[in-house]
Amino acid sequence: MSGFSPIQRLLGLPDGADNPFDLLGLTPGAFAGAPGSVNDEHIVRDALARRLDRLKNHPHSVGHEADEVRLALYAAAAQLTDPRVRSALAAQWRSRTATAGAGEPHRDESIVAYREAALPVFLSAGGLNAQSRRQLVALAHAHGLNTSDVRRALQPGHMAMGAEFVSGAGPALKSVASNGHMLPAERRPSVYDGIERAAVHDAARARRRVREAIAASAMIALVIACALVATFFIRAPITSDADRRAAAKPEARDAATPPPADGADASPDRSERISTRRNGAEPSPSDQSEPVPDERRLEPSELLAELRRLPDMLASRPGDSAWRFERVALHFARQWTTLDEATLSGAVEAVVAYIHRAPAGAESSRRALGVIDAGARRIAGADSPLLAGEVLSGAWSTGVLTRLTRERDLTGAVKYAIDRELVYALGDSVPPDSDATFIAGARAGLRAMFSQIPALAHDDIDEDAILEAWETWLHALDATHASMSDEAPRERVILSAVEWLLANGPSAAREPVTRDIIERLLASVRWRSELSEEAAAIRAPLPAHAELVAWFSDRRIRIDNLAVVTEWVVRDSGAPGVGVGYVLPRSAGADARASMRDRFASVWRLDREPPESGVATRWMREAQRVSAVPLGRGPLLTSFVRAAVLARLNEAAARRWAGEVDEAWTILHNLRDPVEQAASSPSGRGDSVVDQRSYNDGEWALRYLSSEQSHAGRLEALTALDRRGSGRIGPIDADVLAEAALLAGNDQVRTIAGRIIRRYSNQATMINGVLEALPRAPRRQHVTAVVESLTSRRLPPMRDPEWPAAARRALVEQQLELMAGEGEHGAIDRLARLIADAYAGSLHALGAPDATEDPALLADRLWEVWRAEADRYGAAHRSLYSLSTLERRRAGRSRLATGPVDAFAAAQAGLAEMMGYVIGAERPTRVGEVERVLDRLVRERHDARHIGAQIEAAEHAILSLWMIRYGVDAGESSR
Repeated sequence: MSGFSPIQRLLGLPDGADNPFDLLGLTPGAFAGAPGSVNDEHIVRDALARRLDRLKNHPHSVGHEADEVRLALYAAAAQLTDPRVRSALAAQWRSRTATAGAGEPHRDESIVAYREAALPVFLSAGGLNAQSRRQLVALAHAHGLNTSDVRRALQPGHMAMGAEFVSGAGPALKSVASNGHMLPAERRPSVYDGIERAAVHDAARARRRVREAIAASAMIALVIACALVATFFIRAPITSDADRRAAAKPEARDAATPPPADGADASPDRSERISTRRNGAEPSPSDQSEPVPDERRLEPSELLAELRRLPDMLASRPGDSAWRFERVALHFARQWTTLDEATLSGAVEAVVAYIHRAPAGAESSRRALGVIDAGARRIAGADSPLLAGEVLSGAWSTGVLTRLTRERDLTGAVKYAIDRELVYALGDSVPPDSDATFIAGARAGLRAMFSQIPALAHDDIDEDAILEAWETWLHALDATHASMSDEAPRERVILSAVEWLLANGPSAAREPVTRDIIERLLASVRWRSELSEEAAAIRAPLPAHAELVAWFSDRRIRIDNLAVVTEWVVRDSGAPGVGVGYVLPRSAGADARASMRDRFASVWRLDREPPESGVATRWMREAQRVSAVPLGRGPLLTSFVRAAVLARLNEAAARRWAGEVDEAWTILHNLRDPVEQAASSPSGRGDSVVDQRSYNDGEWALRYLSSEQSHAGRLEALTALDRRGSGRIGPIDADVLAEAALLAGNDQVRTIAGRIIRRYSNQATMINGVLEALPRAPRRQHVTAVVESLTSRRLPPMRDPEWPAAARRALVEQQLELMAGEGEHGAIDRLARLIADAYAGSLHALGAPDATEDPALLADRLWEVWRAEADRYGAAHRSLYSLSTLERRRAGRSRLATGPVDAFAAAQAGLAEMMGYVIGAERPTRVGEVERVLDRLVRERHDARHIGAQIEAAEHAILSLWMIRYGVDAGESSR
């Protein structure tokens, strides 16, 4: 397990983030009253919901540690909801922030005492080793210190080897930090008393040893000093004046030492290089005889060539290679947006090659990973705002780390370090393995960092630096989306940044810098479609239009910020249909805000698409036709057929909503054909073995057997069967054909029969015939060939005792696979795959693709997408169920599910209810219709005769909700 605390690991918070404000990601300023702001309880509730969602999506969200984190979050929310408690906590938070790094008085005393006790430990143990680390961990327990306190106590300014101890302490000391810092001294278990007494005793004994060693050390130092003086006087006459003059020249020094870096491309800290050189990691001057290129003066292609040859230097000059890698990698990190695609790809692959070649655990490997993940660490816990250079290096870092996750042959320690940094930096936005590319990782890093770019100037950062940081972020975002023909994903990220600034940033109405940033971001997205009015009518709305309308419903965004946005839209956007009357007054109330939202939605056709549009008309007609058919009155297979049609209609609705009109039209144009093909028996396969009635079964067998021992007659019968084609074969004919292929005494008969058998290899009747004949067949090569051709499995050698069992097992497995795909159950399996494909298509359209093929998991993932959408509305609108009730109902159904079909039906019902919540918030005038749809779903699931009827009812409810969302009359379907 990791040495980090549960709060650090599961929420990605820094060490010591135990204040309720830190746990919920809030500041005291978030509760300051302002025009249009929401009340305190809603602020706390929204923050708690965001933290719980992040915890829920963590891979380790189930367990006692996750439960402890949830309890801590609920406790923090309860504290901040009480105004008096929040006021006291705010005073503590401000005091801690103002005195960050100074420490509390009693903790400073503990740090001083720990420092005094730690020095004898270092001396008695002979430096930093396993023995000293164990004792230092015990001392940290005894003094109640965490990692930050130990780092302060042992920092180089106070004690040597402090930084090395903290970085190398591993999980032991970090475990102390994760548990000890939350344990008051008066409540510490009594076992610590014994540890402290033992540590004090060891310290006293160490002091005695130090005093005894001082005299001997002084004598040794005197002898060494005399030897050095003698050596100097012995060698001094040998050095000539010419040698001394040559050594004093700057170019002579430069030939032996790498040139110092300056500016943004500086190499690692000089003190770090000196300490590393003392430990043997840096090469000797002879190792650096090769001149070091100045990367600032090299072309990208030359830098790439330099980077590619560094892995070969690791064996001979590891220190030199590591130092050069740091300089070149830092240069690429700050310049990657200026590179062409080939150079950028080559640089990333060269970095990957270097990590592969660097010895695991060596100094060169640690330094390489350190320079790669430095940017990701800044994103994970920025103690200061991100500026232009850090924006680029942060995206480079997450991109390279994401690319490294595809490498399967890295060591476990390296993989763990990479995954840890990515999770801390990106949280739930880590790209999946199927998209683990540099570009995908850089995009995720840019999405994660915009909340840390400053939006307000202060003493340390001027306006120009802030604007440059945002311009750099936009430029990097353009670079990661340059290869995409669709601008919508890029625009959604930019609009998310604008939404964050509007909801969490300073007031754009009062801060000119914030207003300038928002307007620059708004100007970088489309507000007018390039399509004709007719073509645009059947397309999904532009992301900017949809987001602006959604911001009116977002209670986190103040009215004065919305007013700034509407002013810019009317003045500079060029959006169609808007004029002076669409500017929201800065002092407007809630009614004016809702009225303006409806005006924008109406002018941009977000409320309802025109019925004459092709896709809209076709979808509406199909939806109304399917809704008119009575539900749940047919057998199991019929219900699955209807559920598959409904699922494909729902997929078309999701794709149409996302703007994928062509894909929606393809589904509607061929809505039922795939369903009908799946419901019928697959081509080339028969029914079950006992139900086979094809081709007058037995006629061919009678003809073959009537030939008795006449080889000519049997060859003629086989030739007739061969000419019949590749239709179906009955069980009687299959049995006789199998005997001919396995038991016939004539080689020609066996050869022709074996060839015909291969034609029927996809029919269970043929496999069954071979199974019947196999016990009487000899162990011959032709028998092995027939079995292997039917099963596509490799059999052991014929002399192997396991050969009969292996041959029979292969045939039985193949027959079971074929029989599973035949008849009603096979048709239901194929229809289930169609439903799963429809859910996967809906997920892709809504921006959350998933690689799984499990229908239940896909339904759960789709529920999460709608659950995130529900957070935009909170609990303000009237609804049949609250969000907490919906979550409890979903959890209860999941616990009662006993199989994959039940699990899908449970997830499907929860999805319908969550969609109803969101659509009811979007369409407050049609909440009554939404409630009737959900009530009807409950009744139909209760009255269903089988599980297929429940699945059909849920799909029908989802379709009715889509109809309400599109403004179509859902009506009452027949029952």
